[in-house]
Amino acid sequence: MPLDQLIKFIAADLDKYWRGVFAEAGWAYRPPKEIKVSDVQIDTACGKSEAGNAGYCPPSHSIYADYNLLYKYYKKFGDFTVLVILAHEWGHSIQSQVGITKVKYVGIQVELQADCFCGAYAKNADKAGYIEEGDLDEGVMGLFNLKDPEEIKWFDPRAHGRGFQRINSFLDGLKGGPYPCGFVGNLLGIWEAQVTEPGYPVKITTRFNDDATLDTWLTSSSGTVHSRSQWQYEKGILTQRDPVGYSSGTIKWHDGKHIELMVIQNQDGLSAQGRIRHYYRR
Repeated sequence: MPLDQLIKFIAADLDKYWRGVFAEAGWAYRPPKEIKVSDVQIDTACGKSEAGNAGYCPPSHSIYADYNLLYKYYKKFGDFTVLVILAHEWGHSIQSQVGITKVKYVGIQVELQADCFCGAYAKNADKAGYIEEGDLDEGVMGLFNLKDPEEIKWFDPRAHGRGFQRINSFLDGLKGGPYPCGFVGNLLGIWEAQVTEPGYPVKITTRFNDDATLDTWLTSSSGTVHSRSQWQYEKGILTQRDPVGYSSGTIKWHDGKHIELMVIQNQDGLSAQGRIRHYYRR
């Protein structure tokens, strides 16, 4: 389709896809305020837009792109490269909403994750029947050509990744969707786990509250016991503290309704590496 029409179609479909992901993950979703495509430099909340580039501006929650850049890749490689560029920048808007920023992570990690989010969207586009034969080749060629030049090193704040890094990240999202990319859901709410460990109740119900308290109900044949503790979740580590002590563990997100918790320390401070529980959102 014509480039202007293609841009509008991609924006509408990206919005639809991420709106669904956020709904399942328990997050409130805010789409980018606008996608502004222009063939001249314009003033933005992040300064003047950059010729030959595209970018997401957090203060205005908007995406700005040089029309000449999109047209160049549209004509040279095909329509799917336009999707790759816009979906990457949309990925940055997703990161800002779930707390993944360059303040907390190395810049190149944030950029490669945006490529992965782009692949996750492409997986959905393929499922919806939008992807035609040759589209993925176009996207891969586009990403390879958007690789960092040799003078930009790994820790350079401008780094986006070498060609193979960007392609691999895109493919990770294409294969697995957003969660293997590092997307995380909102823990708030009620989760239930069936526990088969000897000596433990047959059922554990937890409720993560927005005041950083955690209610836990342990149910066995003799009844239900309730306790309350404090919790903190940071970079995949869940820490739980109560008057007795604390426990912690790593969380792996399978999707918005299923998490896998590996306990790495129990309430007595003794190692419990390898104890795994699967929780499902009620």
